[in-house]
Order: sequence, then structure tokens, then C-alpha cells
Amino acid sequence: MNKIGLMESRLGKLERDNRRLKMAFGVMSLLFATVVFIGMAMPQQIPDVISAHEFHVVDADGAPRARMLIDRTSYFDEDGMLRATSASDGIGYNDANGTGRIWVDQYGIGYYGENGTLRLRMNSGGIVVADDNGTFRTRMNASGFVSYGEKGDVIWSTGQDDLTGRTRN
Repeated sequence: MNKIGLMESRLGKLERDNRRLKMAFGVMSLLFATVVFIGMAMPQQIPDVISAHEFHVVDADGAPRARMLIDRTSYFDEDGMLRATSASDGIGYNDANGTGRIWVDQYGIGYYGENGTLRLRMNSGGIVVADDNGTFRTRMNASGFVSYGEKGDVIWSTGQDDLTGRTRN
């Protein structure tokens, strides 16, 4: 074969390969565009209702941080200790040891000591303060102020009209 024939043959093969590459690129582009348009056309599937008996939230280490049940939602610290509760019968706060310290409910606000004993209750009837054993020692309400001894006997009181601090018999 002469040089011109050889060159025409090689040029023809090169043109055929070029057409095939263009065709392959066009098909790939069309497939890619089709996938993109289908993804855009599909609606986001978000359920209207999620039903479960409980929901648990865990942190990156898998430790429980919150738990939602039918009648309460509880929150835990990073050590897994219960710290707060919002329930159908009240709202509570626990200290770092998990001991319930404050509870707010239909009866008012209660503060509890380290041993779990009610130490203070405040509601529409007044304020009462108890000692470490849970014995009420002081009561203050609209009628006045009363201080109780260890056995529950009145040590000192005032009435609404008697705010001088005198001991009443």
C-alpha cells in the first residue's frame, strides 16, 4: 500500500473511533441526566405519623440521653444518671447522684433532701419546712407563722393580727 492509502485508512479508523467515543459519551450523559431528573421528580417520603411505644435518644457513644414514654419524658446526663423528668403527674429534677430533689405537681413545689425526705413544700396553703427526718418544723400561711418542736408541739406562733413575735398559749 502506498503512503496515501495507508494514511486514508488510518484516518478513517480514527474517525470511526472518534464517532464511537462521542456516541458512548452521549449515552452516558443521557443516563446521568435521566437519573438526576428522576431523583428530582420523586417526592420526599416523609410519613404523616410515626407510631411507637417508646422513643430513646442516645449520644454518639450509645449512652441514653432521653427517653419518651406514654406518660413521661426523662433526660439523662452524660453518665447515664436520670436528671430531669416531665411526667403526666409533675415535673422533677434529680441531683448528680440521681436523687430526686425537686418535684412540681398539683400539690405544689416540693424540695427533697439528700436522703430523699421532703424538706420543703410550697403551695396555695402556705410553706412548710421539715427537718432531716421529715418532721414539719415550720409552717407559714395566710394565718401566720408556726414553729414546731421535735415532737410536733407548737413552740412559737403568730396570728394574722399578732405579728409581734409573742408566744401564744
